[in-house]
Amino acid sequence: INMLSYTFQLKNEYTGESIKFKPCLTFDGYASGYGVILNAYPDFSNAIKNTEIEKYGQHGIWDGFSFYGKKNIAFQGIIKYSTLAKVIEVQNLLKRITNLPPQPVDNTNDGYIKLSWTDINGDDWYMKVKIDQDIQFGRDVGDRSLLNFNLNLKAEDPYIYSDTNYQQTGLLGWRQGMVFPMFFVPLGVNILYNNVIQIYQKGTVES
Repeated sequence: INMLSYTFQLKNEYTGESIKFKPCLTFDGYASGYGVILNAYPDFSNAIKNTEIEKYGQHGIWDGFSFYGKKNIAFQGIIKYSTLAKVIEVQNLLKRITNLPPQPVDNTNDGYIKLSWTDINGDDWYMKVKIDQDIQFGRDVGDRSLLNFNLNLKAEDPYIYSDTNYQQTGLLGWRQGMVFPMFFVPLGVNILYNNVIQIYQKGTVES
């Protein structure tokens, strides 16, 4: 799948600020138009965790189970505008969105931001990501309209989540109470259930 043709969005849900990475419309190394534009394929790769013990004095290892670790995400692109002031403005916006908080607060402002995109089939996907190292910026001498950047992010789990949620309610747990109608019928009406099952699912795509 040509992920270079996707529009990616980074959103800091604590501050509400967001930025979009537009796809490169040409493949000759130059992007047409203005904006934050990707000029290389995004890299989504999983780290691998291995459980293994060295066999000293002989070849091979004692091999155990292997698991996926964090997911590494890398973006390479340009910030391109008609003026240097606008380039610097968008550069600072990208820094603010990805900045780590001075004092992290779990599930409030912990450094994680939302990376989302729509694929070629129109399905929406997202990941919670955090900056993995400082953003690298570069500019050719005398160039006042174009700034190169390399952005490296990480996710704590290897999965990509669907942004389409599914919820099912009304499945019964165990019955606690019943009432009988005032007229003669050989049945009762269930009035109370404990541990009503609710299914709430966020689909995932293969990691």
